Amino acid sequence: MKHLIPTLCCILLSTICLAENKVTVVEYNPAPGQFINTLPTYQSDKNIIQSAQDNLERGSMISLGAFGGYMVAEFNRPLANAEGYDFIILGNAFTTSAEPGIVMVSRDANHNGIADDRWYEIVGSEHSNATKNYEITYYRPEAEKDTVKVLKEYIRWTDNQGNSGWLSKNATHSQPYYPTWIEADSITFRGTLLPTNAIDRNGDGSYFDLKPYEWGYADNQPNNNDTGCSFDINWAVDANGNVANLEAIDFVRIHTAVNAVDLGQIGEASTEISAIRALHNETIEEPQEIIFDLNTMIEEQNITFNQQDVWDKTFNDSAQYQSFGNGTFSFAHLRSGNSWDGTSWEGFTISRSTDTLLSHESFYPDHQWGIMAGGGVAGIGTPFILGYFSEYTENSLDRHICEIEFTHAADIQAVGCYVCNSPYTTRCITQGFGYARKFTQGDYCTLTAHGINPNGEECGTVVYYMADYRDADSTKWFINDDWTWIDLTSLGAVKSIYFTMETTDVGEWGSNTTFYFGLDQITIRPIQNETSIESLLTPHLSLITYPNPCRDHLYIEGITDGETIHIYNLQGQLQLSTESSPISTHNLSPGIYIIKSGNKTSKFIKQ
Repeated sequence: MKHLIPTLCCILLSTICLAENKVTVVEYNPAPGQFINTLPTYQSDKNIIQSAQDNLERGSMISLGAFGGYMVAEFNRPLANAEGYDFIILGNAFTTSAEPGIVMVSRDANHNGIADDRWYEIVGSEHSNATKNYEITYYRPEAEKDTVKVLKEYIRWTDNQGNSGWLSKNATHSQPYYPTWIEADSITFRGTLLPTNAIDRNGDGSYFDLKPYEWGYADNQPNNNDTGCSFDINWAVDANGNVANLEAIDFVRIHTAVNAVDLGQIGEASTEISAIRALHNETIEEPQEIIFDLNTMIEEQNITFNQQDVWDKTFNDSAQYQSFGNGTFSFAHLRSGNSWDGTSWEGFTISRSTDTLLSHESFYPDHQWGIMAGGGVAGIGTPFILGYFSEYTENSLDRHICEIEFTHAADIQAVGCYVCNSPYTTRCITQGFGYARKFTQGDYCTLTAHGINPNGEECGTVVYYMADYRDADSTKWFINDDWTWIDLTSLGAVKSIYFTMETTDVGEWGSNTTFYFGLDQITIRPIQNETSIESLLTPHLSLITYPNPCRDHLYIEGITDGETIHIYNLQGQLQLSTESSPISTHNLSPGIYIIKSGNKTSKFIKQ
């Protein structure tokens, strides 16, 4: 498997110099360490991120400090997942001094230019031996002392494994080790922890060798080891260890991955970064996307609102109001066709309510129109889509009550949307209300997006936790109170998406938690069909492919020199193009494909 065993090919530094895809530091959050406040130098009149960027541009070091300290860099355009290695990270490692850092990558799926999408970890040689979700907290020292003596008990730390200790201060570096620009008296980091790589050279704790790991980590191999410092996007996996199959990345995140803070003369182990560079110029063309524009629809259709700033047709039983939309997006509303004399509704409506209070004394349903963010993604008081999911109505109808149908002329792929909790649901969870009880340890409330493909079949789900109290540590409990992007691309080609909610607070008559939720900026992407499947299936199947079925690579015979090889799925959609054999099939989902070169075609199966 390519993501587990790196290809042993040499990457020339001249290739690095040719790559034009530059990187910019967008986050710098180091843990305490002996080089903090000096690499880069902290200046009160200068943004620390800009100082880190200056160091990166001149090839100087950026120190991440002890375990967990991290930085995030952004490529100036998406870096495609090409054949072989995709980017290189340089540090200051040598054969007896490796301070490995975990590398993670992310795609800007919501296209907001912020590193707030899902992160994927690059698999390294110690992946199976690592500790996941390790957490450590460092505490500001009570007083800073310049000293020429070693301070063994300088910065205290504790972790979520029940351990504690001290980060010592050495005679060589006397400046404060705690980041000067951080106002909080403690800093907490969470991430993957690698097993220690320190070997006590003298047996008395005075000096250590830090052995490098085989592959897959930053600041782990000497900079002249091009292969050891390079990374392949195909090594990225999700939190469950599944291959991410990313077509491109926008962001790289690096954090110090060992907890070794008292290494004698060495001090603490801390990952240092001196360069992050693309190894090729391949990028991807950003696909056309369509975002539901609620403001334009309101203006064009003269949507009006009542005194509570909600669509004034919310309780109108007329068939013409059982959905609303703009010709591309159609939102289900009152599919039961009955508001019970203006006392009940289901599905979606439009709200501009700024109501976020959780302590109303009046009849609470009068306050069901708000959103915890105080308005849409655009800001307080801006409109948003409000959903109300009723289990009873959902189960009694033959249609889904919280469904968005897409009426675009072409096939489309779901991209994603923003979601946010309602104050009504939040009150049920945090305080209890009516039949609902206050959540305790082990409880959760989820919002699930279900995809329906063009054939009318359910094609996948995406689950988002609107509230998650499952952790035994109550400080880890979470409830959504702001707009959060959820990535829906895994649903693939869809004609509609419907939403359901689930809670652990269930009684004799079903769920006790009242299910309201907000949506905004629902985004889809038209699927461009390059050609029809009939035009691909010529009668002369003169290309020879092997192995067939294939797993990782496909070899092809019968290609005319200079002709491009195209691979299509059975919907006639172009999946990849190349001019050489063998072809890497890592990024293809299992299934049957058509391969075409000139007027020659054949079929193959990807396992």
